[in-house]
Amino acid sequence: MLASLGWQWFQHATTPAVHLRYGQTIRTADDASYLRPIDQWMEQGYFPYQGKQGREAIVRSPGYGLWYGLHWLVFKTPERCFWAIRISQAGLQALALVLVLAWANTALGFRLRPVAAAPLLALPFFYGFSSFTLTEGISPFLVALGLFSLQQLEIKNRYPWAGLVVMAFGWMWLSRPALLPLGLAFVPLFIRRPRQAVLVVMLSLLPLAAWMYRSEKRFGIGWNLHPIYQSELPGQYRATHAAAWGLFKGWEHKGARFHSCMDGLYEQALRSDSVQEPIQRALGYLPEQAVQVLGREALEAAFLKYIQAVRAQHLASDQGRLLLSGLLPEEHVSVAAFDSLKHEFKAHAPFDYYVGTPAKVAWELMGHSNLNAYFFQHDGRGRIWVEALRYLCFLLHTSAWIFSVWFMVRRGAQQWAFLGIAVYVFYLIFVQRGIEERYTLPFLAVVVVCMCICIAQYCRGLGFGRRSQRPVP
Repeated sequence: MLASLGWQWFQHATTPAVHLRYGQTIRTADDASYLRPIDQWMEQGYFPYQGKQGREAIVRSPGYGLWYGLHWLVFKTPERCFWAIRISQAGLQALALVLVLAWANTALGFRLRPVAAAPLLALPFFYGFSSFTLTEGISPFLVALGLFSLQQLEIKNRYPWAGLVVMAFGWMWLSRPALLPLGLAFVPLFIRRPRQAVLVVMLSLLPLAAWMYRSEKRFGIGWNLHPIYQSELPGQYRATHAAAWGLFKGWEHKGARFHSCMDGLYEQALRSDSVQEPIQRALGYLPEQAVQVLGREALEAAFLKYIQAVRAQHLASDQGRLLLSGLLPEEHVSVAAFDSLKHEFKAHAPFDYYVGTPAKVAWELMGHSNLNAYFFQHDGRGRIWVEALRYLCFLLHTSAWIFSVWFMVRRGAQQWAFLGIAVYVFYLIFVQRGIEERYTLPFLAVVVVCMCICIAQYCRGLGFGRRSQRPVP
């Protein structure tokens, strides 16, 4: 807890005030989409439930927003609310490490004492998101509580543990539906007590199912886990944007670069009458290989059709009204152009699409230090102690993810949980591809602690750490 609060204070103190909300929590680009319903509730006195506001309120699952709203409900004023968000996330992340250690000790059959693990658990790469307004810091706790409670339910079969399992997995999946593959951790319970497992899983899925049912019943968007693209909702995130990302997936392993390209193209399409300037700017984000495979003229034509599609729906966006007719003809043309180029790239560069780019995504996901605090990325660059810390955290972070393959194939109580983690990582690498550091945060403590326990087991087997057994003369 002291390490969590200490690194959080350090991150807060070294982050420029312009990046903070009410001088407390760090802003992110995703705050608006995740937390907008709560902010509108505080401003208007009621939750948005219809029209454009109602549709914007469901583009993200509400788990993070509920945690954020709970602090508003209790603390009332912005300063107290955002301060409490920081403290609660620091506390939950510290507790998450304790729960993961307890779960891993039992699952792997080896006791790594908290005192021995303390130097590892004090490293800052565990706590980088505990100051974020987005409340991403609760996800490691929900994963840890879910795995630990499920383990205790399998061993002790008590109702309180079942209740904790339902609460943890229910809130986890309501916060980040992409974590659904962790449901594989229930397989041992299915084998032991199948009826109990079915009931617990169904109750855990109930909050997410209820949210999806409400969205479908009120807005007719289908049973959609991630309804960010809605044909009736004007703005940037429409089918044209989704089609563009489908094309960029062929070569782009950095989601931020894609967003820089398309955000600029969208804004320039609305601000400027020119088409050549925004098109040439967008082409500057593309690698030479993509231009060679697809042809410069074909790419220019696709970007031109996108600009025309953006301008066709900008009036509705400016007026804040819905496009009840759905996609416009210009948008259908733009989607078809991007889809055609995507299929062409897959046909002419299959290795890059199916192997090369996923490999880059995997390295982007795992091959870094996870030190995302402003100081480590800007002011501290080049300092000896910062670079030493960076290399240490890089080594631990990258090694832990490589090591996780061993826990996936090794038989034991941990195997099904790691298979679930593997499915989630596979989804990020091969399906979603546009990734951020925070996507692996829920499982960071799990993979690092398990790696360290395994190494400690091996060292104990070699005789390290044992007391001398020499007879006393």
